[in-house]
Amino acid sequence: METTNRKTILVTGSEGWVGGNLVPRLEKEYDVKRYDLKLGRDINDVGGLVSCLNGVSVILHLAGMRGPDCDLNGATVDDYKSIHEGTKSVVEACEKAGVKRLIYLSTGAVYGTKLFDKEPGQQTPNGYIRQEMPYPITDDTPYCDNPHPYSYWKGVSSDYVAEHGGTVFYVNGLGSPNGEWKISFNNIAMAVKLAIEKDVPGKFNIADEGCSVDISKADKLLGYKG
Repeated sequence: METTNRKTILVTGSEGWVGGNLVPRLEKEYDVKRYDLKLGRDINDVGGLVSCLNGVSVILHLAGMRGPDCDLNGATVDDYKSIHEGTKSVVEACEKAGVKRLIYLSTGAVYGTKLFDKEPGQQTPNGYIRQEMPYPITDDTPYCDNPHPYSYWKGVSSDYVAEHGGTVFYVNGLGSPNGEWKISFNNIAMAVKLAIEKDVPGKFNIADEGCSVDISKADKLLGYKG
């Protein structure tokens, strides 16, 4: 009987909205280990994470606080720092376990609100001034939409992952649990698969205006043809 060697990947935040949509798509081609607080597994427990990395060749890092909608549950500016703390723990676990491949899904919001083709300093449709990524969060920063501490810490985490040899995708259109943006997950899964199969470290912006994600950008940037 012919057997195939399937890569094993570990997905942090596997039980969340994004993970719940991506994991089933990835399981068609890879053996997936799930890692999530809902399963009693904390990414800040570096030792516990390392113990789950035996045989894992790739980590897909999705875990962390959601965006501004968390404000409705009482999240404060300081709470969003946990995004970066968790990311640092994942990077540390990768290094300790010898996992060479780390993929991080960031957000196009680090570039401003749907103005990916505009210069910094221009006013966004919602009235805020777009800043360079990552932009500083100060006491004078409007605490809603963009600029927002979520975008800031996702930007800082993106830089950190890239500095440690990981692959970062800036994406958008994934934040609604209502289903209207679900089609984007097929494209994101394709981008993740490209990064799993070919180690291309760096930051790749495949976020488009609206809710679509154009896989052709990732395909071109990652050096694939057809």
